[in-house]
Formats: sequence, structure tokens, C-alpha cells
Amino acid sequence: MDFIKKNKLTVFIVGCVVVCVIALLITFYFLFFKGSSNNKYGDRLDGIDQVSIEAEKIGDIENSIKSKSSVISVSHNLEGRLLNFTIEVSSSTKKATAKKLVSPISSKLSKDQLSFYDVQVFITCDNEKSKVYPIIGYKHKTSNKFIWTNN
Repeated sequence: MDFIKKNKLTVFIVGCVVVCVIALLITFYFLFFKGSSNNKYGDRLDGIDQVSIEAEKIGDIENSIKSKSSVISVSHNLEGRLLNFTIEVSSSTKKATAKKLVSPISSKLSKDQLSFYDVQVFITCDNEKSKVYPIIGYKHKTSNKFIWTNN
């Protein structure tokens, strides 16, 4: 007690520093750790329940694309709000013909689904030395059409 009475200013300053450090640690905790959760998307997927894409609809899109004579294979990947399609075509397929292969995607998905999901299409060919392929098409959820790479 005598030490505290003799060094009031020092004890006061040390007490203020300790309180400030604790307040700073609490602030950092709430800024960096409190908002983190196991969901890697946070709240970006809010509303996905109302516009989910059924597996049957994706299978229907894949079958429509596979029915074209130039298509070798089609696969898809749906993750979050991004729907990816990979289409492999024969090397004799012209670029303009390959770009038309995305029409079943736009026609079979509803307007709500197209305005919620981004769609990406990767078109490759069976010839790895092709000068035309791969080409990539992307449709942002706010866009009405696909944008293509310039190769």
C-alpha cells in the first residue's frame, strides 16, 4: 500500500495503459474474429434457396448441348453463385458454331436464375495444338449475353 501511495502517478499511468491494451485487444477481436464463421461465402449466398438450380435442369442443359454433333463431352460445376460448364468439341468445329452451343443455357434457365448466377463456359477441343481453342464465355448476372475471349 505504501508503494501505491508514494507512486500515485505511476500507478495511474500503468493502470490506464493496461485498460487501453485490453480495450485494443477486444476491438481487434471483434473486428477480425467475431465476424468469421465456417461459411466461406458469408452472406453472399442469401436468397439462393429461392433460385436454386435443380440437378435435373442442369442435366437437361448438358443433354441439349451433347446432342449437337460437334460436341464430344460436357461437364459442369456449380459452386456458390457461379455455374461453370466445360464443353469439349471436335477440332473441326468453327468458333462461331462453338459460341452458339451456349444457347440452351440461356433458354433453359429462368430469368431469376440468370439474374442470380454468373455463368462461365470453357470450350476446348480434342486437338491440344489448336489455334482457336480454348475460348471462354462469361455471362455476369447483370448482363443479358455472353462475353467471349478474343483469341
